[in-house]
Amino acid sequence: MFQNATQTLDAVLPDSRVHSIPGQGHAADVMAPELVASALKRFLLDS
Repeated sequence: MFQNATQTLDAVLPDSRVHSIPGQGHAADVMAPELVASALKRFLLDS
């Protein structure tokens, strides 16, 4: 379900990027906040 929504949003949002964190599920921001922060930082610095 979420993959379809992710692909749809990625197709219509300009400059979007899809990043999945191996071994993490829906609550990666809670279970692995350092990995999420690192991915967000890379995105923001590249933008």
